Amino acid sequence: QERAGEKAANDYSDRSPGPAVSWVHDMLRTRIFLDTEDEICHFVDYCKDSRSEAELVRLKNRFAAPTAFGHQDIMLLLKLKEHFVCEAQVLLRSVWDFMQPRESKHHVIYEDFRDFFVGNNVVASTRRMNMVAKVGALVQDFREDG
Repeated sequence: QERAGEKAANDYSDRSPGPAVSWVHDMLRTRIFLDTEDEICHFVDYCKDSRSEAELVRLKNRFAAPTAFGHQDIMLLLKLKEHFVCEAQVLLRSVWDFMQPRESKHHVIYEDFRDFFVGNNVVASTRRMNMVAKVGALVQDFREDG
């Protein structure tokens, strides 16, 4: 609950309609492990089918664009009955088995750097660029003094 509040305030405070916490969709998350790429395609097709029990709200293909640490999956936001949205990560079992020993280390690093990039992309990028400019000015002052 605390992390959801932080995520809402940091990432979704400028979205509407509000409140910001209504944009946090990974409070209920599941992982679905499949054995072949064909199974993943069939599952995604099923979710896209209007006769499915869930409505596909969003799809992010992290096989095509893995995370910085190499994490690959298909991330689905699914609207279930009564309009509840949950996240489903669809993973290729062989890739997960290979990456799993690395995942826990990567998540620790992610948690350390999450605050570094807090906020939406524009806010976080602006904050980082301002910090880089300050460091650049300090380095320039040091060169001039030295």
